[in-house]
Amino acid sequence: VVIKSSGMHAVEDYIMSRYQMYWQVYFHPVSRSAEVILTKILHRARELYRAHYTFQYEPTPFITFFEGNPSLAQYIALDERVLLTYFGWWQEEEDPILSDLCERFLNRRLFQFASFDPATDNERFQTLKRLFSDVGLHPDYYLVTDASSDLPYDFYRPGEPSERVPIYLQMQDGSLRELSRASEIVDAISGKRRVDYKMYYPEDWLLRESKHCPKCRTILQHLQP
Repeated sequence: VVIKSSGMHAVEDYIMSRYQMYWQVYFHPVSRSAEVILTKILHRARELYRAHYTFQYEPTPFITFFEGNPSLAQYIALDERVLLTYFGWWQEEEDPILSDLCERFLNRRLFQFASFDPATDNERFQTLKRLFSDVGLHPDYYLVTDASSDLPYDFYRPGEPSERVPIYLQMQDGSLRELSRASEIVDAISGKRRVDYKMYYPEDWLLRESKHCPKCRTILQHLQP
């Protein structure tokens, strides 16, 4: 991509606004919480299907996905309308995990989040998994780690498998200069992937049960910053 050097400030503004938007909107913990629950709903439905669970409403549009061989047409057909219809039905399922996750998603009763560093928090995470199991919360569905990452701009690295198209500035003398070499702002974030880790969990349930469950209170203490 080649732009005139006079347009550099507009490109800088675009890259920085994209960087900020991703973290404030798409990677906001509340948005991520909804996505975590959405993912876990589908994981639970797939697990139940593979265990030959009898659904009240047969998950026909999902079967090829559960079996790992969907067609492009089936992928396109599985839109928001279909998902929300089934989530509404699945609220009435006898499986308590599927029912609860669907109710949470539809009523925006989302998971709370806590900081998590995979480099230092593994022991804490394993302790929490055991405690979640002890109080009746399946840790695979109710203690979820999530990593959000974004690479706002990367400079050109010829020959790499993930080779990116560079942005060149056309200088007044007609020569070309790669954007990060001409902009201190872009250079400061070039090639720097930002990753944010979180743990998601049902704080509302833990708070309610903590009134008579000592282990729930212990869990909440472990989840404090």
